Amino acid sequence: MVEKRNGPRHRLSNFTTCDDVVKAIRKAKNVLVVTGAGISVSCGIPDFRSDVGLYNTLDCKKIGLPCAELLFDYEFFKIDPEPFYKFCGRLIPGNIKPSISHQFIAQLEKKKKLLRNYTQNVDGIEKTMGMTNVIECHGSMDTFFCIKCNRKKKLATIVGEVLQGEVCYCICGSALKPSITFFGECLASTVLKAMDKDIHSCDLVLVVGTSLKVGGAVHELLQRLDHKIPQVLINKEAVSLPAAISDGFDVTLLGNCDDIFAHIGSSLRWKFSTTSTSTTSKAATKKSTKSSGTTTKKRKINIDTIINNDHEENAVDHNTDSVGIDKKQRVSDLSSKNQVIEVESLVPIVSPETVEISVMPPSNDKAMKALKSAERKKAAAAARKRMTKKAGRFKKGKDRVFTFTPFAY
Repeated sequence: MVEKRNGPRHRLSNFTTCDDVVKAIRKAKNVLVVTGAGISVSCGIPDFRSDVGLYNTLDCKKIGLPCAELLFDYEFFKIDPEPFYKFCGRLIPGNIKPSISHQFIAQLEKKKKLLRNYTQNVDGIEKTMGMTNVIECHGSMDTFFCIKCNRKKKLATIVGEVLQGEVCYCICGSALKPSITFFGECLASTVLKAMDKDIHSCDLVLVVGTSLKVGGAVHELLQRLDHKIPQVLINKEAVSLPAAISDGFDVTLLGNCDDIFAHIGSSLRWKFSTTSTSTTSKAATKKSTKSSGTTTKKRKINIDTIINNDHEENAVDHNTDSVGIDKKQRVSDLSSKNQVIEVESLVPIVSPETVEISVMPPSNDKAMKALKSAERKKAAAAARKRMTKKAGRFKKGKDRVFTFTPFAY
């Protein structure tokens, strides 16, 4: 076991902004990610403690439970396993599409930046994505074991009974319990061993989608890390750390986890599947899907036609063309009428680097100068900026807290 650091950790003075987070992820080689239920909410899996979470929406009377908190209580399970079995069919992972948060963490692993993902979830989404650097701190539903003789059974052999809400028993007569950690149970030794190993090489910590209400192991992990390692919270609500451990996270990013990771991924030029659900508006999602993978197209534009006929197929705005240049001013600069220029149409794109604006005027010195004027460059830059807008923005609050608000398109 590694000894704990002396005294509480103080926040880093040189790590205070959202840009610092992006830069740290870009440079990091061993990111340690701790995830909770918040990253699976957009997959249709409820969290526990929010207003619409499991503990506030569970119909306890229907399943015969005195209170929601006893659902995962080990001592109560040993007395009466029936309420848990009436519920646990909802814990079996189905055909779930990973959220953007899952995809971001998978990208970290793909880019060889992920040291380990310690997940508090039991939905097993990380495994379905093929991730390997994952520790399921609270176990999974893959295996059931007898609470008396410890015989094991695979979920596949009893899945029918579980889905029907029937209590599964061992041949010795005792109830079978899934291999997930209940209140009153200790974490698996594999979790603690992995932590002992990882604290030596970690260079960035991301705590995502968890209130840390049951974060004993996470608190211990944060306390044992080198105090110089940046610690970032990405969550719907702010989380306070015990004063004995730290005076807080270096940076706190508040909002929907998927929206925040989409924003950070955009800054890093990372791409994610648009099939995942996010709280960003449907219009924004539709626009993102439409823009993904599009390319520039060349078309012929007759200058006189654009000016005189607003209803022509290739015509654009009467006063400005597709790159925002005043058409009448351009024509006045050209020496002759009825000239045809070739323009690459600007269409929605993913990043400024993919923008190619190519205007090929006739061999006329005056026209060449006009098309290369400062006005044109300014208009083209504005077009790039419009087409590469972020999904939202961070609003700075007090004490290194930034709240993310998605744009509504």
